Order: sequence, then structure tokens, then C-alpha cells
Amino acid sequence: MQDFLQFVLKQLVNHPDEATITRTPLGNDGDGHLFTVTVNEEDVGCIIGKNGFTISALRSLLDASAEKHGTKARLKVRGHDED
Repeated sequence: MQDFLQFVLKQLVNHPDEATITRTPLGNDGDGHLFTVTVNEEDVGCIIGKNGFTISALRSLLDASAEKHGTKARLKVRGHDED
């Protein structure tokens, strides 16, 4: 899932070398993962898209992939300047 997400994100942003994805377990039971995407501040809008359609589509694809693998997944986007 992470490789697929990395591939798609690099196609959407203007600074692909700055795009990173970290994966952390969801909750204490480890029944899924939180994927945190960190991109250049200028690229946050490219990931979210107009009216949030792009991020919604990415989350749908990630959910479908997670369901196929029998797990759960969440997606969070942040810019490099955010804490």
C-alpha cells in the first residue's frame, strides 16, 4: 500500500523529492496503519485538490487496498512547515 501511495503522490506534486510517507500503527491493537504524507507547503493544495476531491479519491483507493489486505488505513497530509 505504501509503495502505491508513494507512486501516486510523486505524480501529483511539483516537488516529488520532498514527498515522504511515514506509516504508524493505528491504535493499540495494530489493526491498521496511519499513513502521514509530508510534502512541500506549495504541494499541499495539489494533494488536497479542489473542494478536497483529490484527497478523497486517494483515501478511497487506500481504503479499498486496505480492505483487500484485511486491514484498515487512514491518510493524513501535512506540509514541511507544520509541527
